[in-house]
Amino acid sequence: MKPSARWHDVYEIEPQRASIPAHSYVYASVTFTPPSMQTYNATLEAAVDGMPSAMSKYRNLTFDIQGEGNLPRISVIRPTVRNKKGAPVLLFRRLLLGRTQVLPLSLKNEGTLMSRVNFDLKDPEGVYNISCVEGTKTLMPLDEGDDEADPKSRVHTLSLVVPMGKTADFAIEFSPSLVGRLAGEIRLTVVDNPYEESTVQLIGEGYEDEVTIDNIRSFVKAEEMATADAEIDDNTPGIRTRRPSCFLFFCFHF
Repeated sequence: MKPSARWHDVYEIEPQRASIPAHSYVYASVTFTPPSMQTYNATLEAAVDGMPSAMSKYRNLTFDIQGEGNLPRISVIRPTVRNKKGAPVLLFRRLLLGRTQVLPLSLKNEGTLMSRVNFDLKDPEGVYNISCVEGTKTLMPLDEGDDEADPKSRVHTLSLVVPMGKTADFAIEFSPSLVGRLAGEIRLTVVDNPYEESTVQLIGEGYEDEVTIDNIRSFVKAEEMATADAEIDDNTPGIRTRRPSCFLFFCFHF
């Protein structure tokens, strides 16, 4: 093996020497271990021992080897809103306590390697929830030993694999149980890439009204309204009128 002097530890061949019987063959394995993201070139030469140098110059086998170092990558394509630091932000509406809003979160593997992504949800008040969108078939849970009935026992909130060029979609649910501004975050880490780490900021607010009026309806039927019209009699100077009674039901929340 004749690699560049700077990259002598990048390529390794096994075995380095071999005895080949007549009309036979031997397999050799070349291991590529790039230390950084760049292209590495080397030359593999197979020479016969004991052959004069003048003859071996034209009979040796020579191969050019090229490899490129890369890392798994994941990009957040939704939400598109960013904060001052450039991190993605999910902004939820101001919600009445007990109400729920769901916003989408989408990731895409824009690299040349399959990427394993770990999700870690930081939610002190317990008002946010992450779930996979139905129909996302490119995702594969990896922590098979985790107990799904007890999410607290998991090392990560969610761990999955996104193939090259594929998109993973999630639903982020906000259901406030406290009054005031409620903040959280989702930390995304890509395995085997210490430089690929991002945070999705979650911002929502819960409020509570002293009195709310919901579902105001009239229970008077159309037939009753029709018979409630005025009845006029020529022999009677007055007008007899039958009017229905309407009831309104109010719901009070304190």
